[in-house]
This record gives sequence, C-alpha cells and structure tokens, in this order.
Amino acid sequence: MEPDRLERQIQFVLELDNLKRVLRRTVLLDGSRQENSAEHSWHLAVMGLVFSEYARENSINLFHVLKM
Repeated sequence: MEPDRLERQIQFVLELDNLKRVLRRTVLLDGSRQENSAEHSWHLAVMGLVFSEYARENSINLFHVLKM
C-alpha cells in the first residue's frame, strides 16, 4: 500500500464536504430552497440501493452505481 494513500483518501473525503456549497438549479420538493450537489449525490446513491431489487438479476453492478 502506498504510504500517502490514507492521507489522499482523507483529503478526498474533506473535499467532498465542499459539495454542500455547490447549489443546483433543482428546488426541493417543498420549494423551500435549492438542492446542493451533496444532497443530490446522496439521493441518487440511495435510489440506486432502493430500486436495485427491480433490476434483472446480474444486469447491474450496484457497487459501480454507487461509485458513479
């Protein structure tokens, strides 16, 4: 394992926090405010988990879906 791999992974996770500051054009369903990119990514990952049971067996790679 690379000696600085953990440090780079930590920096990546910290950078993800910046997605909270990136506003999308999408407004929340209740109309109260714009959705941010972190919320959007989280919703897509959860939808992948929830709806994966409806995919044909072996037709999707759930890990790949979550990585996207």
